[in-house]
Amino acid sequence: MHFRLRRCDPDGDQAPHFHDCEQINYVAEGEMWIFVEDKGYHLRAGDFLRVPRMAVHWAWNRADRTCVLYETHAPPFDPRTIRGSVGLFEEGEVPHPPTSARNIFTPDISAEVEARYA
Repeated sequence: MHFRLRRCDPDGDQAPHFHDCEQINYVAEGEMWIFVEDKGYHLRAGDFLRVPRMAVHWAWNRADRTCVLYETHAPPFDPRTIRGSVGLFEEGEVPHPPTSARNIFTPDISAEVEARYA
């Protein structure tokens, strides 16, 4: 498992993507829309959301303030390839499975998303 703190500025978004790991998001401050496949979730401070393995998802901060989001992924991303990522392992511990998860970006569908949720 790995942990990452993410800040998303107002009107900031994340490109649609999927990855070969489970993801749990926790909104610590602010609010954000997170889209998983064909559903949108308006998350506010204190909310959690699970993103299933291989589910296309993306995020969009439509609020007027920065959103602070904690993410965990299992299996973990390689901390050398995902900026701000920290593996949650004991020294010398080998993650299982021993390979890292990876992000796979999908074609840009932001215009469609904006039209649906604007």
